[in-house]
Amino acid sequence: MTYMAQEKEYLKRLQAIPDEVRGGARVVSCMAGTRRDILDTVTAWLQNPDAQNILWGELGSFYVFKQGNATLADPVAVWRTIVHDLVDMPFPSRHEHFHVELRRRILTLLQGSTFDAGSRDVEAQFEALIQEPMKDLGVSGFPVIVIDALDECGTQSQLEFQMFLRTLVSWSRLPRGFRLVVTGRNVHSIEEKLVPMLVST
Repeated sequence: MTYMAQEKEYLKRLQAIPDEVRGGARVVSCMAGTRRDILDTVTAWLQNPDAQNILWGELGSFYVFKQGNATLADPVAVWRTIVHDLVDMPFPSRHEHFHVELRRRILTLLQGSTFDAGSRDVEAQFEALIQEPMKDLGVSGFPVIVIDALDECGTQSQLEFQMFLRTLVSWSRLPRGFRLVVTGRNVHSIEEKLVPMLVST
């Protein structure tokens, strides 16, 4: 087995949700009456002749929750999937140093015996896969991470959902260059946890 093939085998331990499964969860358009503020902001940008004429960010990973889908409504696989995307980029990135160094750190973790991908402890996964590897990772730029339809994440009284919200709060303590875009309908249980530390549109 080649070194590259061996690395791929280690990355399989993350049990990431494949692109084609997540891609199939994308909706064609927003539900009627939702995300008006975001749409109004984008519309204003489009109609302003003095505004910058391009809105761009390199996508590092995306995760779209989908209510009623046992796989995509469950928050347990989110951070495993996101970190898998970040360390297994299939195309050149202008943030290559970041991807290479994060890949080295994640492979070291996976080659050890302490990480349990089957655990439902979302906070432990966040700490092992995101917080610890990235907290001192000096980067000049970082690809954008998008988590969409947060309100469709399982049953909001579930322990895993509450743990996941706490990991979003923990993300806010990472270095400022690590950009995370979270979208969803306005739900009180989400808003009361996240609004104090979020930039919202």
